[in-house]
Amino acid sequence: MDDLFGVSDVVWSGVFASTITLTGVFLSNRSNTRRLKLQLIRDGEERAKQRRSDLRRSVYLDAVEAIAKAHAHFARFPDLGEDESFSDGMEAMNSAVERVKLIAKLDTGDAITNYQTACMEVYCGCLLRAAPILKLNAELDEISASLVDAQAKIKKIDDAISQTSQQLDIRKHSALKTSLNSEKSHLNSLHQARAVLLKEITLLKADYGKTTLEKVNSLVGVTAKSLALMRNELEIEGDGPDTLARLEKRERESREVVALTVQNSVLETLGAEVYSNAISDQENRHVNDPRI
Repeated sequence: MDDLFGVSDVVWSGVFASTITLTGVFLSNRSNTRRLKLQLIRDGEERAKQRRSDLRRSVYLDAVEAIAKAHAHFARFPDLGEDESFSDGMEAMNSAVERVKLIAKLDTGDAITNYQTACMEVYCGCLLRAAPILKLNAELDEISASLVDAQAKIKKIDDAISQTSQQLDIRKHSALKTSLNSEKSHLNSLHQARAVLLKEITLLKADYGKTTLEKVNSLVGVTAKSLALMRNELEIEGDGPDTLARLEKRERESREVVALTVQNSVLETLGAEVYSNAISDQENRHVNDPRI
């Protein structure tokens, strides 16, 4: 065969072979580049998804903890210390809920907003119910302080009586005896008033606990729905169509246990008959005055 353009066949075969090889390398590199780009895109999407999941997990877990603390805080209203505030639990809960609404899907944000609104209603109701107990607690503190003063006075008079006995001052001794009897009578009155207050406070706390549990139970539906939607976003394993119903059942059962514990505690303190009569009186008051 004659040489093509004066170039030998051997050279042309080398050129053709090199061209085919370079073409194959180019196509292979282009395919690898395309696969690498797709892989990088998928890796980026997975990392972004993981970051969103980690953020949601952190925010949602904080929110669940704040919700549980807010519910427990309601029960402590009548016994809050001077360094505690009624709004402590609500401030933490509202802050956590706002973070949830910022990153949650719209359905989850709507559900948690409904919970927040219902929780504020419970909070206001608990404040009104706790007010009479707080007033009686203040009166109890005053009586307790008066008891301490009365006991100190009695001790002081006893010491004075001992001195007058040694000095044989009959007139002064008689006057001190009169003062001692008066202070002891006052002390007994204070003890009786304190016992009456303690009983009334205990009954009011029992009624407050019963009412508060009922109010918190009203949050079961909105709480369970919010939890179910947050679990769905976190892709918790094992969740199914019955997740919402099971969460509601769990919430109700836990509150029933708490209610029974509170009732048994009051029964042990006051006795069944006193507690039953007190509950009847409270219910009659509710019927006669719906504001209570």
